[in-house]
Amino acid sequence: MIKIMEPGDELRNVWCVPRRGPGGVDIIGLFRNSKLIAEVHTVFMD
Repeated sequence: MIKIMEPGDELRNVWCVPRRGPGGVDIIGLFRNSKLIAEVHTVFMD
């Protein structure tokens, strides 16, 4: 994702917690002109 970044791009991080049970999802999105162009997500399970 770092190789495609250009000046003005934004990295945004979101942590999502499920309503039921443990764990969650960590999402990092690369935005250009307010549009998502790439994402990486990690799922955590307990």
